[in-house]
Amino acid sequence: MSIVLVLVCLLVALASAAAAALVVVPAPSYNLALLAMVIGEKSFVPAGVAVLTSAVAWLAIRPRFPFAGAVICLLGIGTVGVCLIPPVEAIRIAQARKGTIDLGRYFSSTIDNGLGHAPATIQYANVEGHTLALDVYPAAGAKADEPRRAIVVIHGGGWSAGDKGEASLESAWLARQGFHVFDIQYRLAPAAHWKQATGDVKCA
Repeated sequence: MSIVLVLVCLLVALASAAAAALVVVPAPSYNLALLAMVIGEKSFVPAGVAVLTSAVAWLAIRPRFPFAGAVICLLGIGTVGVCLIPPVEAIRIAQARKGTIDLGRYFSSTIDNGLGHAPATIQYANVEGHTLALDVYPAAGAKADEPRRAIVVIHGGGWSAGDKGEASLESAWLARQGFHVFDIQYRLAPAAHWKQATGDVKCA
């Protein structure tokens, strides 16, 4: 059972360290980039896992397997150190801009996972049989003939991945602040060259 505990703790420590590494290392794929954003917003999760794993390693593993216990604890310390970068940077920026940090919102805020729904979706172009659409989030309280500022949301993905609607909660929030928001699609590589994708953006 002790060997099993060592292996489980080591695997958990490695997993939390790998997750934390996404905070500082460029993600090699689009899906890992999305995961990196989640970890950056909720870095207390891998940090908490690392603290718990290190405590188990120190109390239960180190007496019998000192080297394995030390390795797990070092991984935990490194993970916690990296996971402190996002909140420390947030505090630094808040101080520089004379803002405040709401810890309650930090721990309880919803991750923008793109599962929201736009009030309306319209087709804005049809290029070589490929339909392009955009999601519309009307400004809250805006009258039909009232001019309002607008924001065009262009999803990430390096012109080769992603889709509109990936930041639906943010788009809805911007609309509540009084902006018309248009979250657009564009053609993706390799079917389309990046110049064609930027042309789609300009068309939208």
